[in-house]
This record gives sequence, structure tokens and C-alpha cells, in this order.
Amino acid sequence: MASKGRTVLSVIFLAAGLVLLVPGILFWVMSAGSSSDPAYKEPYCVVELEDITELGGSYEGVSAEEGYTFYEFSYLVKNLGDGESYQELPSLYYEGPEYNDVYEHYYWDSQVTPEEETEAPLFDGYYDLCIPPGRVGRASEVLMVKDGVTAVQASYYPGYSDEKLILDIDLS
Repeated sequence: MASKGRTVLSVIFLAAGLVLLVPGILFWVMSAGSSSDPAYKEPYCVVELEDITELGGSYEGVSAEEGYTFYEFSYLVKNLGDGESYQELPSLYYEGPEYNDVYEHYYWDSQVTPEEETEAPLFDGYYDLCIPPGRVGRASEVLMVKDGVTAVQASYYPGYSDEKLILDIDLS
């Protein structure tokens, strides 16, 4: 009789385990399939330098630091992805051969030190949609570049899950 009770108890536990296991497996399969959700569309913004304009020692009432000149960099931004691009894409980060060769607009707006600089989006309005898929937008940035610097690099991520791209910019 005790053996029959154990058998019934084992069957009950086995049935309860199956009742919990089957929905768990179904949930796992469904959530694994949703990671490649066909409804999700990602932007892929490629930046192309269109023009460079030397602005001189002052820009909108701000004087450049001693030994620096303001430049305006104009870009074409192409969204080659299948989703709308938000304005935080792309964010360009500029570098020259030396650490202090390039300062972006937030440097002279807020008078922060270079160590406090953060990456800023190319477009204003961080969470606003800006470039639909397959379309081209225009943007520009004003930078303060150290005199004598002949080339800078702008690095950016074309999409949320893509590797960093580097744009070489010749100032000469």
C-alpha cells in the first residue's frame, strides 16, 4: 500500500512538473523568436562631409581661444536603414592628432574643461525623429580647431548595433 501511495505521489509530481514545464518551454521559444522581431526597424545613418567653412576668430559673439579658429563642418546624413533615425544618431566625436586640437560647441557654451566633455548629437532635439528611411538630411557643426591642425577625425556609430566608423577630414 505504501508503494502504491508513492507511485501515485510520483505521478502527481510528474504531472505538475509537465504542467509547469510545457508553458515554460513555449514562453522561452516565443521570447527567443521575438528578438529578431520583423516589426523592429533600425536606422543606419552614414555621414558624408559636404563642405568646410573657416569662420575665423569669432562665432555668434564668442571669441575663439588664443591659437584657435572656428570652422563649420556641413554634412549630408543618409539613412540607409529601414527605420526612422532619431536625432541622437549620428553623434560625431572629433579628435585631432593632439588631445586639445578640437573643441566642440558645448565647450565654449558652458565653459567646461575638456575632461568634462561628453558626446553630443549632430542634430538638436535628442528624442525627435529626423531622417526617415531612405532619405537624406543635412546638418552642420561649428568646431574650434587649433591653428596649424590640417586634419581631424570624426567617429560615429551609424546604427544602434553597428561598429564605430571614422570619417577623415582634411582642413588644408
